[in-house]
Amino acid sequence: MVLPLLLAACLAVAASAAAPSATFPNHGKQILRFAEDSFCSTLVLVHGYPCQEFKVTTPDGYILRVHRIPHGVAGVSSPSPKPVFLQHGVLQGGDDWVFYPPRNSLGFVLADEGFDVWIGNLRGTHWSRQHVSYSSGDKAYWDWTWDEHAQYDLPAMLNLVHENTGSELYYVGHSQGTLIALAAFSESKLMNVVRAAVLLSPIAYLKGMTSTLSRLAALLYMDQVRFFFLSNLCSLDPRCADLLVLVTGNSCNFLKSLHVFAFWTGRNCCFNASLTSYYRQFEPQGSSTKNLVHLAQMVRTGLFAKFDYGSSLGNIRAYSQVVPPTYEPANIPKSFPVFLVYGGKDTLSTAQGVQELAKRLVCTQQTLFLPNYAHADFVVGTRARQDVFDPVIKFIKAN
Repeated sequence: MVLPLLLAACLAVAASAAAPSATFPNHGKQILRFAEDSFCSTLVLVHGYPCQEFKVTTPDGYILRVHRIPHGVAGVSSPSPKPVFLQHGVLQGGDDWVFYPPRNSLGFVLADEGFDVWIGNLRGTHWSRQHVSYSSGDKAYWDWTWDEHAQYDLPAMLNLVHENTGSELYYVGHSQGTLIALAAFSESKLMNVVRAAVLLSPIAYLKGMTSTLSRLAALLYMDQVRFFFLSNLCSLDPRCADLLVLVTGNSCNFLKSLHVFAFWTGRNCCFNASLTSYYRQFEPQGSSTKNLVHLAQMVRTGLFAKFDYGSSLGNIRAYSQVVPPTYEPANIPKSFPVFLVYGGKDTLSTAQGVQELAKRLVCTQQTLFLPNYAHADFVVGTRARQDVFDPVIKFIKAN
């Protein structure tokens, strides 16, 4: 999985895998330079929606930003709106939920439907780069995987929402956002604050992944090669552009001709090509090299398990056992409602992987299968409003 993630800075130029452009106010060809504190002003307030920013510190010292749209500007109003928490995937940020026009961005759509919308930003992303002791240039800053997202980041953010609203919340995650939720829930974390969960393109079981480049990279252990040579960097970040050129021999144009985006995520039916300039400037967002190694381990083993340190001694030090513990979705309570949403063209969250997850879950399940959808379509598809968001809203209101 790691090679295509290394190449991700160029993936969005594969416009031939996208649908025709739609209008995209406030972005288009304009180059936006985001400051760390500009989420509200640049992405939300400009559309006339209210926006608040919160900071929360994890037990291991990472300072995370959480953004809130407490109500909408049109449609339904409620004196006691239900809180909904939106969690982005790997190499993305919370801006994924609000960079479309309001009628097509899930964050705005939910706000206009009368919900209190909260948007998470995991450690290492553009919006959550602070730590009580380290700078993002320190090697120690990047010593984590999605295990820490599940153990520290998600509980810190969701408890923040619960404390500020006094209500159980509804969780919506995409891709890695589903993975960390399932990991936390399977260890009985957050069951007291989350009412129900929507999992868009869930990726707990990856052995059946059909992504051409991702699977090849994982099976050839390219993640381990990169981890060895770049261990002093410890991050995959937009600042790696010079490294990208070095590795590929130049070139985004070459990658565009190979339609790498489609090879990586599946051929997206509805990706909005007008977002290309945005992706070039601000995606991928940061993640750790160690995290990408962890994801590649999942592809090779097919296990939903904690990070493997590669030796019995390393695992014993971390877990007091020779092999990493597995996460068990069957531990999620039977009464907990889960909505699994997945696509037939998605080469990362495949039908095989989702069906394996569904088989292991004993909780209350509802599923939605969209045959023409690939990985990105669920968040940034031009038809996502009617195909995905409306069913999600119906599920939340019913639970």
